[in-house]
Amino acid sequence: MTLYHYLPIAVIAGAAALYHASSKNLGGALGANPWAVLALTYLLSALVSFVLFWFWPAGEGVKGAEWRSVLPGAMLLGLACVGIEGGYLLAYRFGWDITQLFSITSVVNTMAIFAVGLVLFKEHLTPSALVGLSFVITGIGLVHWR
Repeated sequence: MTLYHYLPIAVIAGAAALYHASSKNLGGALGANPWAVLALTYLLSALVSFVLFWFWPAGEGVKGAEWRSVLPGAMLLGLACVGIEGGYLLAYRFGWDITQLFSITSVVNTMAIFAVGLVLFKEHLTPSALVGLSFVITGIGLVHWR
Protein backbone atom coordinates (compact mmCIF):
# COMPACT_ATOMS: atom_id res chain seq x y z
CA MET A 1 0.00 0.00 0.00
CA THR A 2 1.17 3.46 -0.82
CA LEU A 3 0.94 6.65 1.16
CA TYR A 4 -2.05 7.66 -1.00
CA HIS A 5 -3.96 4.70 0.43
CA TYR A 6 -3.86 6.37 3.86
CA LEU A 7 -4.50 9.92 2.64
CA PRO A 8 -8.30 9.63 3.02
CA ILE A 9 -7.86 8.62 6.68
CA ALA A 10 -5.78 11.74 7.32
CA VAL A 11 -8.34 13.91 5.52
CA ILE A 12 -11.20 12.35 7.52
CA ALA A 13 -9.37 12.76 10.83
CA GLY A 14 -8.47 16.38 10.16
CA ALA A 15 -11.96 17.19 8.91
CA ALA A 16 -13.55 15.42 11.89
CA ALA A 17 -11.52 17.50 14.34
CA LEU A 18 -12.48 20.70 12.51
CA TYR A 19 -16.08 19.48 12.25
CA HIS A 20 -16.49 18.85 15.98
CA ALA A 21 -14.72 22.07 17.00
CA SER A 22 -16.96 24.15 14.73
CA SER A 23 -20.10 22.18 15.65
CA LYS A 24 -19.41 22.68 19.36
CA ASN A 25 -18.99 26.41 18.76
CA LEU A 26 -22.07 26.74 16.55
CA GLY A 27 -24.28 24.38 18.51
CA GLY A 28 -23.60 25.65 21.98
CA ALA A 29 -22.24 29.14 22.05
CA LEU A 30 -24.19 31.15 19.50
CA GLY A 31 -27.75 30.14 20.24
CA ALA A 32 -28.65 30.34 16.54
CA ASN A 33 -31.31 28.10 15.03
CA PRO A 34 -29.41 24.86 14.32
CA TRP A 35 -31.37 24.23 11.12
CA ALA A 36 -30.52 27.68 9.76
CA VAL A 37 -26.87 27.03 10.55
CA LEU A 38 -27.14 23.67 8.78
CA ALA A 39 -28.79 25.26 5.72
CA LEU A 40 -25.94 27.78 5.44
CA THR A 41 -23.43 24.98 5.95
CA TYR A 42 -24.97 22.95 3.13
CA LEU A 43 -25.04 25.94 0.81
CA LEU A 44 -21.31 26.44 1.33
CA SER A 45 -20.70 22.68 1.08
CA ALA A 46 -22.57 22.58 -2.24
CA LEU A 47 -20.44 25.39 -3.62
CA VAL A 48 -17.21 23.65 -2.61
CA SER A 49 -18.49 20.33 -3.98
CA PHE A 50 -19.35 21.89 -7.35
CA VAL A 51 -15.88 23.44 -7.61
CA LEU A 52 -14.26 20.09 -6.77
CA PHE A 53 -16.59 18.36 -9.24
CA TRP A 54 -15.32 20.52 -12.10
CA PHE A 55 -11.67 19.95 -11.20
CA TRP A 56 -11.96 16.18 -10.68
CA PRO A 57 -10.21 14.08 -13.36
CA ALA A 58 -12.23 13.57 -16.56
CA GLY A 59 -14.05 10.29 -16.94
CA GLU A 60 -15.16 10.06 -13.32
CA GLY A 61 -18.19 12.33 -13.53
CA VAL A 62 -21.88 11.48 -13.55
CA LYS A 63 -23.32 11.76 -17.04
CA GLY A 64 -26.88 12.01 -18.39
CA ALA A 65 -29.04 9.13 -17.22
CA GLU A 66 -26.53 8.25 -14.50
CA TRP A 67 -27.91 11.15 -12.46
CA ARG A 68 -31.17 9.23 -12.09
CA SER A 69 -29.33 6.14 -10.90
CA VAL A 70 -27.39 8.01 -8.17
CA LEU A 71 -30.28 10.23 -7.04
CA PRO A 72 -31.90 7.79 -4.56
CA GLY A 73 -28.56 7.08 -2.87
CA ALA A 74 -27.66 10.77 -2.84
CA MET A 75 -31.02 11.59 -1.26
CA LEU A 76 -30.47 9.01 1.48
CA LEU A 77 -26.93 10.29 2.03
CA GLY A 78 -28.25 13.84 2.30
CA LEU A 79 -30.89 12.76 4.81
CA ALA A 80 -28.23 10.91 6.81
CA CYS A 81 -25.96 13.98 6.79
CA VAL A 82 -28.75 16.21 8.08
CA GLY A 83 -29.47 13.69 10.84
CA ILE A 84 -25.85 13.32 11.88
CA GLU A 85 -24.97 17.00 11.74
CA GLY A 86 -28.26 18.20 13.22
CA GLY A 87 -27.88 15.65 15.99
CA TYR A 88 -24.39 16.86 16.83
CA LEU A 89 -25.48 20.53 16.80
CA LEU A 90 -28.35 19.71 19.15
CA ALA A 91 -26.18 17.56 21.42
CA TYR A 92 -23.61 20.35 21.77
CA ARG A 93 -26.45 22.81 22.42
CA PHE A 94 -27.61 20.51 25.24
CA GLY A 95 -24.13 20.68 26.79
CA TRP A 96 -22.33 17.53 25.74
CA ASP A 97 -18.52 17.64 25.90
CA ILE A 98 -16.68 16.97 22.63
CA THR A 99 -14.68 14.03 23.97
CA GLN A 100 -17.63 12.44 25.71
CA LEU A 101 -20.07 12.83 22.82
CA PHE A 102 -17.66 11.71 20.12
CA SER A 103 -16.46 8.62 21.96
CA ILE A 104 -19.98 7.48 22.89
CA THR A 105 -21.41 8.07 19.42
CA SER A 106 -18.40 6.34 17.86
CA VAL A 107 -19.10 3.16 19.82
CA VAL A 108 -22.83 3.28 19.09
CA ASN A 109 -22.08 4.00 15.41
CA THR A 110 -19.65 1.09 15.27
CA MET A 111 -22.27 -1.30 16.64
CA ALA A 112 -24.91 0.05 14.23
CA ILE A 113 -22.53 -0.25 11.27
CA PHE A 114 -21.66 -3.82 12.26
CA ALA A 115 -25.40 -4.60 12.23
CA VAL A 116 -25.85 -2.93 8.82
CA GLY A 117 -22.90 -4.89 7.42
CA LEU A 118 -24.29 -8.16 8.74
CA VAL A 119 -27.92 -7.65 7.72
CA LEU A 120 -27.78 -5.62 4.50
CA PHE A 121 -24.42 -6.59 3.03
CA LYS A 122 -24.12 -10.17 4.36
CA GLU A 123 -20.70 -9.45 5.82
CA HIS A 124 -19.36 -11.83 8.44
CA LEU A 125 -18.53 -11.01 12.02
CA THR A 126 -15.24 -12.71 12.83
CA PRO A 127 -14.19 -13.75 16.31
CA SER A 128 -11.44 -11.12 16.25
CA ALA A 129 -14.02 -8.45 15.35
CA LEU A 130 -16.14 -9.53 18.34
CA VAL A 131 -13.10 -9.31 20.61
CA GLY A 132 -12.23 -5.90 19.18
CA LEU A 133 -15.79 -4.67 19.66
CA SER A 134 -15.77 -5.86 23.27
CA PHE A 135 -12.49 -3.96 23.82
CA VAL A 136 -14.05 -0.82 22.37
CA ILE A 137 -17.10 -1.11 24.61
CA THR A 138 -14.90 -1.83 27.64
CA GLY A 139 -12.63 1.08 26.74
CA ILE A 140 -15.50 3.55 26.45
CA GLY A 141 -16.75 2.36 29.83
CA LEU A 142 -13.31 2.96 31.37
CA VAL A 143 -12.93 6.38 29.73
CA HIS A 144 -16.27 7.59 31.06
CA TRP A 145 -16.19 5.84 34.44
CA ARG A 146 -16.40 8.45 37.17
